[in-house]
Amino acid sequence: MKRAEVFKAGSMKTRPVVPEDFIEAEAKSVTMEKISKKQIRTMAEELGLAYDEAQVSFAKKILAYWQKEQ
Repeated sequence: MKRAEVFKAGSMKTRPVVPEDFIEAEAKSVTMEKISKKQIRTMAEELGLAYDEAQVSFAKKILAYWQKEQ
């Protein structure tokens, strides 16, 4: 069992929350590599999913669009 320490309110220092302390100065750039049909087929086989070429092509188009929008 963990110990809890009790403090008096007067012994604690308070300061206002500054949002800039929690925001990164520069946004990180994310690069995603394009996924191939072979990778999609491999993932489907690993998951035990049945697929045909039309489904693989559709999945590739959807993933490419999603990556582009990110």
